[in-house]
Amino acid sequence: MSNIFCLSAGLQEEDRFTASLKYVIDNYPEIGQKLSNYLLSSSNHKNAKFIRSTDHPSGTAEDKPDFLLECDTIDIICEHKINSPLGKRQLERYLELPRTKPFLLALISNGICKVSKEVINHERYIYPLDSDIRHFSWQSIYPLIQSNGNRLISDFLEYMRTLSMKPIELDSWRDLFDHK
Repeated sequence: MSNIFCLSAGLQEEDRFTASLKYVIDNYPEIGQKLSNYLLSSSNHKNAKFIRSTDHPSGTAEDKPDFLLECDTIDIICEHKINSPLGKRQLERYLELPRTKPFLLALISNGICKVSKEVINHERYIYPLDSDIRHFSWQSIYPLIQSNGNRLISDFLEYMRTLSMKPIELDSWRDLFDHK
């Protein structure tokens, strides 16, 4: 039987992954809650009740973030990177997007991205405080998604593995992607 996440959908890799993540969260909202809790608690913010996710939420004509985790008290705008660099002042522009609800911005990548000091020091930008890397990694998020024998989740985890999002299982280098 085919893995629906590995079929070509005519989208670029990053957009296909984002649409797939939304599909999984729509079917299993507890994953949206786990992801929200992880992003918030890792950056020393209070957890909030997850409401819904949005693939490419509204922005401006030039700036369209990848993903939104909407919570009861705060929104988390997520920029996804899969083997690609940040655009020129991309995060800086996202931090200035007009929004009616308080929001935070998180960058999640399967590699290391250079984030400007201006962004790192911005009150709305979040990153894991226990890491030397100033953004979140897909390798750290992968363990939050548990299959428990569920075919859809197992297929999604396999899809993430094909995108180099599964952490390397080396006990002595457990934090390889979190520290220089």
